[in-house]
Amino acid sequence: MTKKPITLFNVLVIILFGFMMMHSFVASTESKRNEFVSYCYFRNNLTRINQAVIEYARENEGNMPIASTWGDEIIKRFPHIYKDDFVSPASFSSYGVCYNRLLEKRQLSELKEETVVLFMADEGWNANGDKSVFHKHNHPYLITLSGDIYKYNPDDNNFVNLRVDRVITPEEICWK
Repeated sequence: MTKKPITLFNVLVIILFGFMMMHSFVASTESKRNEFVSYCYFRNNLTRINQAVIEYARENEGNMPIASTWGDEIIKRFPHIYKDDFVSPASFSSYGVCYNRLLEKRQLSELKEETVVLFMADEGWNANGDKSVFHKHNHPYLITLSGDIYKYNPDDNNFVNLRVDRVITPEEICWK
């Protein structure tokens, strides 16, 4: 049996295949890096806005913000929070921060630590809504009064706490 010589075509195919594999690995890694950076940016902003909402309530005799003007009130009272903080970086997804409207006119002291304060939704400026608005959008993140950020997993119908890797059911999330 005679060996076939390696042709220039075979070498080019092998080089092209190697280049394609390397490119897919680099593109995948870069995409994951960008997603991670965007997530960190989002998490930081969501945490800062959540803290500002809680501080707003403390400064207003425990009253949570009015849903229709909550974003305006936060920006007015807290100079370190900007309107751009309420929207996602373009590389992450298109969303805005949405306030849980069921908290309007509620007292901070009567809320549980697991109460949802903010979540992601495409509702525009001064966005507010409830569980139905959260599930209408394909943005899985929310933050509770305790400052815990959860990611909703629709496949398993549960929420994962991103800080402590704890999984909870939708029934354990409090909207009121």
